[in-house]
Amino acid sequence: TALSLVLIIASGLFLRTLLNLKAIDPGFDEQVLEANLDTSLVSGNGVALGTALLERLSTVPGVERASFSQFGFGRGASRICCISLEGYVPHENEDKSVRVQPVSAEYFRSLSIPIIAGRPFADADRNRAPRVAIINETMARHYFRGADPVGKRFAWWHTAPKDVEIVGVVRDAKYDNLRQDSPRLVYLPATQQGPGPNFVQIRAKTDRERQVATLVQDFRAAIRTVGPDIRIVSLEPLSAAVNRTLAPERLVSWLSMGFGIVAILLTSVGLYGLLSYNVVRKTKEFGIRMALGAGRLTIVRMVMAVSRLPEKSK
Repeated sequence: TALSLVLIIASGLFLRTLLNLKAIDPGFDEQVLEANLDTSLVSGNGVALGTALLERLSTVPGVERASFSQFGFGRGASRICCISLEGYVPHENEDKSVRVQPVSAEYFRSLSIPIIAGRPFADADRNRAPRVAIINETMARHYFRGADPVGKRFAWWHTAPKDVEIVGVVRDAKYDNLRQDSPRLVYLPATQQGPGPNFVQIRAKTDRERQVATLVQDFRAAIRTVGPDIRIVSLEPLSAAVNRTLAPERLVSWLSMGFGIVAILLTSVGLYGLLSYNVVRKTKEFGIRMALGAGRLTIVRMVMAVSRLPEKSK
């Protein structure tokens, strides 16, 4: 009985942890559709391909906004070392690397990630334009300690010229999973970096009459129009990607609950067998007590009371 109670309590704690994780705000809209594309068979410029794809998606009925990025939630990361910023002296043995995410101009609006300072990326932020970047709150707190980072410049190496200007700060969003804190993250305009549309984000219009399946079919048709060699690896809401990162917690919770239920069933069978044995062993005693005037409640109390095992015969 004690073991079964421990298992049930543990499953409850694991379930509470799972619910607490699901209640965490990831920092982006989980209802946005995200497509993972394989463009390895497509030749040509990746930015041009992404731009053509976004222009085609803007004409699809039901699509409110579309964007693309190099990485998706929980789908890999890019880390660059070592960043050097104006007016910041790193500590000894400090990790100076940051995460990097090239995105299109509409990325933040597609995922509902608010810009809290500065400006978003613009169409003018292209290859030959001055290099710009947007950072998240975690990076702003780490390097600027409450000062305004907009307008500051940095370089990817301490010997390189600091020619990347910070033009905005966005709210923190989860990157790998819900368990980890938001990393120091630098968003770069895809038009200056050149990656293809590895991940495409689609925000649907608030039209309840239009089915998501129809939107998915139109999206696949748009992909075939822009690039017949583009393969769609996956197409799902971001909520599915978030739930996928919670698979270990969900598995442990269900396993502990299953073991707890099995333990309770085994305990119940064992207690039933013990009580049945005691009742059979004391049948004559119960008959004598009832003959002497003992009521049903007294007999039931005797059965349910903790009984000791029969003594060895002397």
